[in-house]
Amino acid sequence: MRRITTAVCSLLIAVYVLSGCGKKADLVVATVGEKKITVEDLYRAARKVSPKGKSGIKGPEEWRKCLDLLINKELLVLEAKNRGLDREKKVTEALKEARRRLLLRKLYDVEVVNKTKVTDEQARDYFEKNRLDEKVRISQVLVKTESEAKQILKELEQGKSFAEIARRKSTDKRSAAKGGDAGWFIRGQLSPKFEKIVFSMEVGQFSQPVKVRSGYCILKVTDKKKMEFEEVKDEIKKKLFPQATIQRRKEHSNSLRVENHLQYEAQGLKVFLRAQRKSQRQFPELSPEEGRTVLYRFDGGKMTLIDFAEGLKRMCPSCKYPTIGDSAAWKTVADQVVLEHVLLPRAARQLGLDKDKKVLAQLEQRKEEFMAERLREIEVLDKINVTEAKIREYFNAHRDDYVAPARAEVVDILLKGKEQAERILQWIEQGADMERLAEKYSTLKRPGKFRWKFPVVNDRRSEGIFGKRFVQAVFEAKVGETVGPIQVRGGYAVFKVLKREAPRRRSLQEVRGAVTTILKQKEEERLFNELIESLREKYRGQIAIYEEVLQKAITGETDAFLQS
Repeated sequence: MRRITTAVCSLLIAVYVLSGCGKKADLVVATVGEKKITVEDLYRAARKVSPKGKSGIKGPEEWRKCLDLLINKELLVLEAKNRGLDREKKVTEALKEARRRLLLRKLYDVEVVNKTKVTDEQARDYFEKNRLDEKVRISQVLVKTESEAKQILKELEQGKSFAEIARRKSTDKRSAAKGGDAGWFIRGQLSPKFEKIVFSMEVGQFSQPVKVRSGYCILKVTDKKKMEFEEVKDEIKKKLFPQATIQRRKEHSNSLRVENHLQYEAQGLKVFLRAQRKSQRQFPELSPEEGRTVLYRFDGGKMTLIDFAEGLKRMCPSCKYPTIGDSAAWKTVADQVVLEHVLLPRAARQLGLDKDKKVLAQLEQRKEEFMAERLREIEVLDKINVTEAKIREYFNAHRDDYVAPARAEVVDILLKGKEQAERILQWIEQGADMERLAEKYSTLKRPGKFRWKFPVVNDRRSEGIFGKRFVQAVFEAKVGETVGPIQVRGGYAVFKVLKREAPRRRSLQEVRGAVTTILKQKEEERLFNELIESLREKYRGQIAIYEEVLQKAITGETDAFLQS
């Protein structure tokens, strides 16, 4: 029996979104019970498994692994159904919330997206207000330091070719290959700083050096053209569409409030806020009497504080909510809860969206997902037991895996140019206070003292932050020695190692969390494999693989197969 890794275990849950229809949806490659797995399902699974899609799946064995994932998914669903997990409270509650969210998404498409229009008049108004009647073509030379940029400026002023300089010296390889040409731009496509410069220049004119994130840039306007509204009308409409949907959404929400005669009961929020302040909790425990307090009334119903609290928990459990007692902010939250949990779902049902075929198909997929996940909880997650003895045993057997790398504390002065770095080094050698120089001159963008005095660890994370060359130099230097200037990411560094700690073995207390996580993952993988193997055995007679179809799917001959 093929074993399933933790990564594949996670992927197995993800394949619920793969089921669906397509041109090859009727070509069945396998069945599990009454459920059909089609060639289209297999191809979608391949796209999920490999970033390259079907072309990334090499050989029959990998294709069979993709098919195994789909079969295992259906086995989980089949077992969950047979256990009646579709009727369990956790599943039904999750499904109820999924139904609400799917209805809201469909309603948004129907009432907002499909009814949002950006008119020609609105687009033209934007065109005229933002002066989009002109476009410029620009070229650039990008270099790392200001001194390099000034030298290039001198060469340009002496008449040297901008294109040739860009090809030889620009660090922006894409535009350098085209002689610095960066293309055509209209207002709004460049940073405000660049836009102000290039739209004030004449054709053939070049700019002074401009400071950018990656160094210094010299710009040249190589052409200008007048723009007609029709040329950019569609692009403007696309740009304005998101804002227009926001406005349409507000209009739709307001219309629902009016149509349903929504009435806010201020006393209800006062009761909620009083319970908040008393318990000092954002979601206070409400007494039965408090819970029955009405917060909103609307045609055919009401929302009590209990309804409000439940809606809050379902709407966004991880959201950051207002501070305790902030009545205005909590009123805004309450308005959103009644909208999303009462008015919008009601509007969706009135339009019959709860019977929409796509919504029902998506809901069935979510139902299967919740059932399989609940089965995994029962048979895998709830049975994981990592004891103290297991933790110590694993830690003692893997001590060499838990070694803290060498660590140093440094004072560093990062400077853009080598000449300035050499001058700083001379001052230090002449007795200047290095920390004061660092505070005054270092260009590192960090808060407070961390701008010049910070720890460096001899590991890949520090290499990612500071650059491999800098980290290597730090751990080659002697404690107390001033080193530099050395070229590093962002310029030139002059630094001193203040102290250094040698690598050391970490204690169990330090790594207990990491060890526990590893053991839980291993236990989860083992239990999940055992579950799948038991289901394979239990439903062996209900699994069928159609080898001829599978071979055609692997070789990409299914179109011909369909026609035969």
